[in-house]
Amino acid sequence: MRERLRQARIERGMTQAEAARMLGMTERGYRHLEHGTRNPSHDTVHRVYEVFGLTYEDLMYNVPSKTSARRRIKNHIA
Repeated sequence: MRERLRQARIERGMTQAEAARMLGMTERGYRHLEHGTRNPSHDTVHRVYEVFGLTYEDLMYNVPSKTSARRRIKNHIA
C-alpha cells in the first residue's frame, strides 16, 4: 500500500502536507502511512479511496480494477 499511496499522491501533484490535509490527518501521520511504519485505520483507508479515487485493488495490489480504469478514462475525457 505504501508505494501505491506515494505514487498516487505524486501523480496528482500533491505534497505530503496537502495529502494529509485532504485526508484529515497530520503530515507526520501521513508520512507514517507512506513509509509503512503505521497501519491505517479502516476510516483512513476509505478516505484514501475517496481522496485519491482508488479502489481496494489499486491500493493494496497496485492492480487497477475495471471500475478505476473506467473512472480514469472518464476523468481524462472530461
